[in-house]
Amino acid sequence: MSPSQPRTLITGGTRGIGAAVARRLVADGHDVIALGRRSGAVAPHAGVRVDHAEATDACAVLAATARADSDGRGLTGLVVSAGIWEPSPLEGDPDRVAAQYRRVIEVNVLGAVNAVSAFLHHRRAGGGSIVLVGPTAGQRGEAGHAAYAASKSALLGLCKSWAVELGPKGVRVNVCAPGWVETEMTAGALNDPARRAAIDATIPRGRVASAEDLAGPIAFLLSDDARHVTGSVLSVNGGGVLASY
Repeated sequence: MSPSQPRTLITGGTRGIGAAVARRLVADGHDVIALGRRSGAVAPHAGVRVDHAEATDACAVLAATARADSDGRGLTGLVVSAGIWEPSPLEGDPDRVAAQYRRVIEVNVLGAVNAVSAFLHHRRAGGGSIVLVGPTAGQRGEAGHAAYAASKSALLGLCKSWAVELGPKGVRVNVCAPGWVETEMTAGALNDPARRAAIDATIPRGRVASAEDLAGPIAFLLSDDARHVTGSVLSVNGGGVLASY
């Protein structure tokens, strides 16, 4: 393993967008560590190392990050892809509403904070690149999933704040913002033919994205080609964020 080889940790890296990014980065020559929440998860590619930790457990995430950097060479990149998409209707029992919002915010926002904090402890000297996966729900809202939309809006604010805070240390922070993506998380909605057709109709490109459609843009944000890009939101949604809700 070359001392100059990029090393990237991907949270949520065993499924969906994270797994597609892992496969792409291995092809690009990265040493890739995929972090999942379940032990025994299968690596998305033969060249990917797999570890596990709950996103909300800061100590577990830090420990997993330390294992990813067991030789002390440091991490060059972090992709925060872990997250949950769960309904959060506002009407109903207040305790239930509060519990639903709390769960989504803890996983999607505090999980990102834990990952970035751990990355900073183990980043390679000289800089680093962080990519937060922040779907367009954070820009346009999502009825019935307001907690999810709020959590992704929070990532936009964190990105811009961290870009300013960490820029002097050579660390770049950006958001890749997908719309609908065909993954395990969205299968319940997209497997319904009528709903799938309605969703496709809202996207100017005419189709839901595949996970692989996100891998290239995220790889770009991690690369030296994006060396002067920070605090930015790269929309990868087929124009869906531009269409009427």
